[in-house]
Amino acid sequence: MPGIPKARIAQRLVEAVSSSRWIQFERGEFSRKPIGLPYLLRVALGRGEQREFALYFWSVSHGGRSRSDDEYRIQLKLEDDFALRFDSDTTILLGYYDAALDRVGSSLGNEPPNGMEVIVAWDPMKHMFLGRSSSCQVRFRSMLAAHRRGVAMTERACDDGSAEQVYCFRPEFLGRYLYCARAGHRLIREAIL
Repeated sequence: MPGIPKARIAQRLVEAVSSSRWIQFERGEFSRKPIGLPYLLRVALGRGEQREFALYFWSVSHGGRSRSDDEYRIQLKLEDDFALRFDSDTTILLGYYDAALDRVGSSLGNEPPNGMEVIVAWDPMKHMFLGRSSSCQVRFRSMLAAHRRGVAMTERACDDGSAEQVYCFRPEFLGRYLYCARAGHRLIREAIL
């Protein structure tokens, strides 16, 4: 699957947040010019509370023909410091999947419904320090479940032996995810499912 341009993903995320009843979009901009991550998103949460999210996002694509048919991933590539920034209120790690661009997965037997669009969220604390190119995996069946039900959660094993919760959801749930994520990714399970 070819990478979706960052500006297009940012536009789609802003559209999703702008239509949310959980938070109100105020402004968004790339932190580095012309289009460098993180994308800084400022929202209002209600009662005058504002929050800035540092969004890191990449296209979700199939892991490659040598991988399981069900394995998808984002390929995290940062230009300078190889680490996520945690100087905003909340750092968020996302993947964006669009079925219209999933040629490899479809050729291997995954059959995404027309119009399937899913956002995947990983725990940024599990991915604080990255190499030149790191990846975060998610199963196609988890994204498909989220497309059908709205939200799905799965766990994946990390290199250090711990488990990571991975959330998949349709774009209309992004505002709810962000609203809950201000308390930390690990605490979202009860609020979003």
